[in-house]
Amino acid sequence: MTPMRWRRLCAPATGRRTSRPRWRSVPASSGVPGARAASLPDLLSGSGYALGRSLLRLVSQSTQIIGFAVGGLLLLVMTSSQALLAAAAGFGLAVLLLRFGTRRRAAREPEGGTQGSVARASLSDVRQVLAVPGLRPLLLLIRLPPVFAVAPEALASPYADELGGGPAAVGLLLCAAPAGSVVGELLAGTLLTARARVRMVLPTAVLMFLPLLGFAFRPGLWTSVALLTVCGLGFTYAMGLDQRVLDATPEALRGRALTITLAGLMITQGLGFAAAGAVAEFLPLHIVIVIVGSLGLLTLAWCGASMRPRTGRQATRLPVADQAA
Repeated sequence: MTPMRWRRLCAPATGRRTSRPRWRSVPASSGVPGARAASLPDLLSGSGYALGRSLLRLVSQSTQIIGFAVGGLLLLVMTSSQALLAAAAGFGLAVLLLRFGTRRRAAREPEGGTQGSVARASLSDVRQVLAVPGLRPLLLLIRLPPVFAVAPEALASPYADELGGGPAAVGLLLCAAPAGSVVGELLAGTLLTARARVRMVLPTAVLMFLPLLGFAFRPGLWTSVALLTVCGLGFTYAMGLDQRVLDATPEALRGRALTITLAGLMITQGLGFAAAGAVAEFLPLHIVIVIVGSLGLLTLAWCGASMRPRTGRQATRLPVADQAA
């Protein structure tokens, strides 16, 4: 991104009024990430929202790569239990930074008041979000592909062992996709316009799964790292998809829709991680990766078909100034 685009992205977060927060219902599983996703559209409008989400993913993936390296170094000087305690201390520091390093913001008031239990209000929110025309296929495209995309990460350790590699091989396999994602986010945010990112959602998503078919030949370590790096480039599909979800959601429901979306994504990723490990108990690892790649491509085809009727009618509602962002 250019310096001017970074200033446009970050400036809205500095001039907002603050007020005392009010409780409202959100799905319990979403936690802090859900609240962050729900508040982001208030800070960044137009194409700034998709760029802001991209920046968060870029930071997350970069710190994941750094975390792998730091974790390996810590294990050279301390036990695994001590390393886990150090990680817990890091989470505690993050809580303090969140509490004292961010401004308080007023919560949205739910329509119809705040009566009823949290569970009942959350279920009502889910029903309202799923009833929005055109939003359900987009939610499926957010939630279903990650079920299969996490499989290489879930199988990284046993696959490295199968190749005869040690902890360093595991680290390389785990870092490959995040590294590709970082490169993809930077390239898409810098070189593509907002409308181009929206149009390329499905073609970009194909990159997540097409390279996995190459595991049919049981590639060695460095070839596997290269394939997974290309897979990481496909994660950039989320940039255009974020914009489409924002445009398809009524403003009154945006906070709830984005929170529910993130909660569902976390659940499906966990299920995909567990399922990949379970299937690998019965099939060779490289065959499992090929299967999930094939299923991922079929899922993209199905999601694309479900969105096709609205392709000609649903345009990205970007201000003129944002179209070249």
